[in-house]
Amino acid sequence: MAGLIDDPGRYRNGNIGVINGEALVHMAPPANRVKKLMGDLLSWLAVSDQHPLITSSEFIMNLSLFTHLLMAIAVWGVCGKP
Repeated sequence: MAGLIDDPGRYRNGNIGVINGEALVHMAPPANRVKKLMGDLLSWLAVSDQHPLITSSEFIMNLSLFTHLLMAIAVWGVCGKP
């Protein structure tokens, strides 16, 4: 895992996505929107009345998409060799 995140503790400052060959499969939200999206996500988390399993699943999915998609790609082998 060393070297996957060069600036831990900070939101990413570049755009990221998942590519399959030459095709863009998923594009994460632009880096300049991550701070607001995280604020919205944390606000939603504070007031959610859904079952904790649903709430935690939604939170983790969005956290990964907004901030650390690159780490998820490397860990799960979504792009390139697993």
